[in-house]
Amino acid sequence: MPTRTEYSRQREQLASELEGQMNGRLRGMQRRLYSALADALAGLATDAGGRLLFNMSNITAADRVEAVMTAFQQRENLPFLQWLFRGLLRLLGLNRAYFDASGHNAGNVEESVRLLMLRRYGYDARRDRIIRGGYLSSLAGTEQMALQVLRRVNDALAARQSLAAFRQSFRADFLNPQGLGMLERHYRTFTNDLFAEFDRGVQAEYSEQLGLGFAIYAPNSVMKATREFCERRVGNIYDEAEIEKWNGQQWAGKIPGKPVQLQCGGYNCRHHLHYIGQDDAMRLLKARGRELNNYNPI
Repeated sequence: MPTRTEYSRQREQLASELEGQMNGRLRGMQRRLYSALADALAGLATDAGGRLLFNMSNITAADRVEAVMTAFQQRENLPFLQWLFRGLLRLLGLNRAYFDASGHNAGNVEESVRLLMLRRYGYDARRDRIIRGGYLSSLAGTEQMALQVLRRVNDALAARQSLAAFRQSFRADFLNPQGLGMLERHYRTFTNDLFAEFDRGVQAEYSEQLGLGFAIYAPNSVMKATREFCERRVGNIYDEAEIEKWNGQQWAGKIPGKPVQLQCGGYNCRHHLHYIGQDDAMRLLKARGRELNNYNPI
């Protein structure tokens, strides 16, 4: 049976893998949406010089954007949300296993943690439905992006932009090979660091309900881009009061308004807080020859 440490690694690896898979899925969805929009706008009329005409025919063609986006939402968003939801459930399961392997009867609080965490992300597990106006509901909505596309087309019509220039600039902005495209930007507003943040939130909720109060700042490794905030903490054990103090500190990359228990080092951080009880904390400190709430030298 895997140990607590092995379950920790599995959680970290799964969160990272899901993040990468999500980015790949979003790029595929983005290419398909661009292709559908390009087809819908292929018939825009131009004058003899190739410049777009500002006429009723083209305005009507531009209005097809909304229909294309609605069809895309109905066709693509539900499977994406189902995939995302399955990933969150897998992380929930690994967290239950982590605390069981730590010697805590996580089954006593598992249902409460599951209901609370899914509710936080906009899913009512009791009624098996997405909560209107919640996180998942907002993620599925593409109305604002549809307005951006429609405004882009109407601006091009009003400016009598050449059709070739419009197609080139629209493609570059929508797909943006050097960065995030339009669909990716929409989703990343809601999904950046989603799986790592969810895992941290589940850990913190289990710790609260099981009354643990100590955590290992893990994994015990420093990457090239690791922030000083994380370098000073990796591998060490902290109590809840010390962790809470970090929320009052400032550092490069910190996400304003988000508790450190959810963000650790901030944007794109891959560290986690692995919660343990007092007996485990004291035993590990003794074995490592360290003190509680110790900080690494930089």
